[in-house]
Amino acid sequence: MFLIFTCLFSFNNIGFAEEQLSESIPLCVALEMIAPGQQIPIITSGIFNPFFGIAEDNPKEYGNGVLFSLQEPHCKTVVHPATCVEFASGLKMPLDLQKLDKSKRYSIEAVFKGILFGPIVSKMSKDVTLPALARIASISRPYCDCWSYRTKLLVTEIILFEVLEKRLPSPGFIDLWENAPYPIDFKLPKYPWGAQNMYLEGAVLLKLTIFKGKITAVKAMFGDPVLVDGAVSNVKSWTFNKAVCQELKVKYIYELEKRPFGSNRNLKIILELPELVRVIAPMKEF
Repeated sequence: MFLIFTCLFSFNNIGFAEEQLSESIPLCVALEMIAPGQQIPIITSGIFNPFFGIAEDNPKEYGNGVLFSLQEPHCKTVVHPATCVEFASGLKMPLDLQKLDKSKRYSIEAVFKGILFGPIVSKMSKDVTLPALARIASISRPYCDCWSYRTKLLVTEIILFEVLEKRLPSPGFIDLWENAPYPIDFKLPKYPWGAQNMYLEGAVLLKLTIFKGKITAVKAMFGDPVLVDGAVSNVKSWTFNKAVCQELKVKYIYELEKRPFGSNRNLKIILELPELVRVIAPMKEF
């Protein structure tokens, strides 16, 4: 009980000297109690997963990552049970993260001392043309770029830093707007050129890599090359909220149907975004 009282005292007194901290507090306690715009000194522990391979164009960000607790996979209140981690400039690292094998994914048992930054709140977008989730996404400006964490721990001292034998999965996002994969802009698909004349039908499965809301890579998992070209061309028109950073699988289905002579020849397009796109075209008339 004394420990919790001490935590309350430090949260409500931002001038609380960092040097006075001597005991670690549970990560969820800190994440649940910190208010928007607040900054508090803490010592906390957990599993640290570095963001390897995400910021290769910016070596300063190699050390960034996420901190979470295996003992607290879910906080008692509805907050994300993990925080973005950044290391203070000039901080001496126990090991050089840049020299670790980036073909492997590491987890590190850690105890950090530093400053926890609370959520940064901005106004909700008034653009009514955007999907609801995209409008909500503008409420809280995320930390760690597209990783979209509501808090950030700026580490000023590393008390424990031990590399584990295997990578441990960090908790998934619990707030829909933090990682909503719904595209906010896209072009309507067409039936691939030539496929209609060839009576070509079928499905295409694409794997997208999205970084900061933009599609950076598209890989065809299966599908006829003619249909794949049409699907890839269309999916590259998709853009997402800048908070989205993930891989996503999208299935395109191309179908031909017989229609009465002289009937409507327009395409039928069924969108179940972001997972499914169906394009139905009339068979050629002779």
